[in-house]
Amino acid sequence: EVIRRLEARASVHRSIVETGEQLVHSVGPDGRIQFVNGHWLRVLGYEEQALEAMTIFDVIAPASMEHCQGAFQMLFQGQAVIGADIVFLRADGVEVELHGDLFPRLVDGQMVSTQAFLRDVTEERREQRRRASGQALLDAVVDNAPEGICFLRLDGRIQRVNREFTRLFGYSAEEAF
Repeated sequence: EVIRRLEARASVHRSIVETGEQLVHSVGPDGRIQFVNGHWLRVLGYEEQALEAMTIFDVIAPASMEHCQGAFQMLFQGQAVIGADIVFLRADGVEVELHGDLFPRLVDGQMVSTQAFLRDVTEERREQRRRASGQALLDAVVDNAPEGICFLRLDGRIQRVNREFTRLFGYSAEEAF
């Protein structure tokens, strides 16, 4: 009865890991990939058999390598890494930005594997960079415009002024606010 209950519980856990929207993997102390869920395989495009000969460092983009090696050392010391940003390489070489948490799996105080729960934030980060770029362009246009520009809040208070506004009216931006 105990074994049946444990197997049923393990089945539920496997189902949660396999059907979730997170990329889940486990890595051994040698860096070898021990487990990946189906979402990990779909997002990153690897064949499960190909991963048997790979380490986690084979799928990390060069720009994230130093950060990941530091995170791996923290995990070896028994510390979780919360809010990690890592860039992985898909099987076709395209970079995928992932964000999530990494945990050490300890047995008798020794790390036997890591467990990662990540989500694909590639599109979200791309949109953030696009918006930031657009905002930077708008800021440059407004600040360098030959006309005095003043943005007002709904209550009529000044929210923003450009350089020409401060020159024309003799107020610093802080005084205008």
